[in-house]
Amino acid sequence: MKKPPYLYHGSPQRTNVLTPRPARGVGPEKDRLCAVYASHVREFVIPFALPIVPDERGNPSWTLSFSGSRSPGEGRARVVIKAGRLDLSQVGYLYRVPSDTFEPVDDLQWVSYAPVRPLDCEIIAPADYLDMIEGGEITGERGAGKKEIS
Repeated sequence: MKKPPYLYHGSPQRTNVLTPRPARGVGPEKDRLCAVYASHVREFVIPFALPIVPDERGNPSWTLSFSGSRSPGEGRARVVIKAGRLDLSQVGYLYRVPSDTFEPVDDLQWVSYAPVRPLDCEIIAPADYLDMIEGGEITGERGAGKKEIS
């Protein structure tokens, strides 16, 4: 795959610089690297921006499946919340990042082992993505809609 000029990174936290950190994936080693993860497919990273808060024991647990095309603007993400809850009163952040320090790890994910300064950021209102959620508890008031911020 040819490297695109930019990629997307989803996070429930707002920051000016994305720093490499150990991933909490439970799959193969490529899902547990100490890196900044991103994807060329926006729809794939939206679940990582959703504010899924821990349960009473401090455990957030959810799984992600992605079906359909790996082309930008296509495909469908499904999130199953196993522990914790989706909080509609909070927002998440979708960062657009330059791809220059990233390398591919599979057909959807890219990693950078260096800190990355986002080009821009979009606020993600979880209420706009309820159709991708299966199971789990949903709490809080519906927040504001999608907005661009810098």
